[in-house]
Amino acid sequence: MINRFLEHALDLPRILRSEMETLDKTARSALTDAELCRIRQIYLFGSGDSFNAAVCAADAFGDLAGVPAQALVSLSASRYIAGVCVHQPAEDTLAIGISYSGEAARTLEATLALSKAGCRTLACTAFPQSKIAHASSGTLPVQMPPSVNLPGVSTHVMLLAALYHLAIRLAEARRTISAELASELRRELAACPDMLERTFCENQRSVKRFAEDCDRFQRAEFLASGPARGCADFAAAKIIETEGFFTTSQDAEEFAHLNFFFTHPERIPTALIGSSGARSLARLQEIEASLQHLGRPYCVVTDGAAFAADRDHTILLPSGIREIFSPLLFSCALAWMTAQIDQSVGGGYFRSHAGPFSEEGYATIRQSRIII
Repeated sequence: MINRFLEHALDLPRILRSEMETLDKTARSALTDAELCRIRQIYLFGSGDSFNAAVCAADAFGDLAGVPAQALVSLSASRYIAGVCVHQPAEDTLAIGISYSGEAARTLEATLALSKAGCRTLACTAFPQSKIAHASSGTLPVQMPPSVNLPGVSTHVMLLAALYHLAIRLAEARRTISAELASELRRELAACPDMLERTFCENQRSVKRFAEDCDRFQRAEFLASGPARGCADFAAAKIIETEGFFTTSQDAEEFAHLNFFFTHPERIPTALIGSSGARSLARLQEIEASLQHLGRPYCVVTDGAAFAADRDHTILLPSGIREIFSPLLFSCALAWMTAQIDQSVGGGYFRSHAGPFSEEGYATIRQSRIII
């Protein structure tokens, strides 16, 4: 059986490397300096992996540019935020709709609703002629090079990289960072493909061990906090989409209040995700002790040696990238990890859209009714 998911995951460094310069250029031209300097609030919204990209990217806007940014699922953005919680004057709010296809009904609805509320809207999409792009004030285009066609893998990674470049551009325009620091930040992002190739070469044994645990117990859980929280959801989604067995993701703090109490912890392979420079590091270390206490089979996905797990239970990424950008590395590494779980279990990616998993005949992602 050909593992197309694994082929695609291993191709992520090439995909990123080929497009990083273009992403920088499009981020520089998406909005003018005057438009960028007027922004006082940012909403990033999407569904599925696009929402995960929003969660991963939000802190970069606040940390670099000093602009509060909130990640929202599109339904909340449309029906609970637009017209209710928008900063006044509304045109000082930038609402970024994230959708690879540019056709997701709920993200289109949120774009229309936030635009109606007076926000400046920006479509982060690979299709500048899509419905969401046409409904937006501007577009942050994301070009995808030819690759194995698996939805929600390189698309998530490329959308995330585009948002990081936009955050750097925003901070540069608002002069919250120097031109020298902006260049350094872009170099950090440009170094990610090389760092990923090292990760793939140096962690094969520990990744195989985690994949074997997941195969054995037909279950997995991913824990993270801060920017990496979106990576935990992303990894869980890849297992559900590919293998179809029960997988959860949780904020590291909320794990202590809820998922800690799952029965048979010795049957729950768990990945704890966090950079060695994370603000949540001390809490992540305590959660690792909880995993050991419970007897859970676990691994730590990190870029440093701040955890207790031995090398066989650590997916160790190269250090040198700050926490706000670490989800770009973590997302790729987690895709590579989850791609090595036995795919014969689930009956095909997205269950091959067959039987009860067929999306014909009822409201799905693109066909859902839009309400404004």
